[in-house]
Amino acid sequence: MTALTRDGEVILQCRRLGDNGHSGTLLKDVENLMREAGWSYSDIDFIGAGIGPGSFTGVRVSVSTAKGLAMGLNKPIAPVCSLDAIAASMPIDMSVAVMIDAGRRRVYTALYPAGSMARESEIRLLPLNDLAGAFGGTPVMAAGPPLFKYGREIKGIMGSGLTGIFDSTDGLTARGFLRVALKSLKKTADPSDLTPLYLQEPTIRKKAT
Repeated sequence: MTALTRDGEVILQCRRLGDNGHSGTLLKDVENLMREAGWSYSDIDFIGAGIGPGSFTGVRVSVSTAKGLAMGLNKPIAPVCSLDAIAASMPIDMSVAVMIDAGRRRVYTALYPAGSMARESEIRLLPLNDLAGAFGGTPVMAAGPPLFKYGREIKGIMGSGLTGIFDSTDGLTARGFLRVALKSLKKTADPSDLTPLYLQEPTIRKKAT
């Protein structure tokens, strides 16, 4: 997702599904949105960057692009955890277990109390089968991309501990991302210090011949 905001409101956004070709489209998306808005790079006040957890390639592209822009423009940068951004996008007033696909039938997940962007639990990397009882018996809604891939299976594993699934493309909104970015901007580090939130080593597979 790429978005422009003004005075705390999202004014334009562009969404692409998946990470394929992300490195070749991200800057083009930024430039296209700025052209549509009539902005120049001098109009930018700060840059929000998704730091993960997520796919190794997607996170790397997001962080490296944001660092390059922020350092080149001498602008502050706001790191945004993907799980926090999804939690901040939720319109429901109850605890939410946010999940992001980690590959190989695993998810990155954390629990967020009702109406809060503050994590109630640490970010964990869990196999699907370990989701049973993972949130201490707290009845939760679930949100995030894995629900579209493993939704029926996750329902069966979590049983009565799952009160429902947030029905959206992936649960993330530009407004939710902006809420977290504005909060993290208050304690942002120098752009050169921005680092991805990796919870596992990248998987390298040999191309089939």
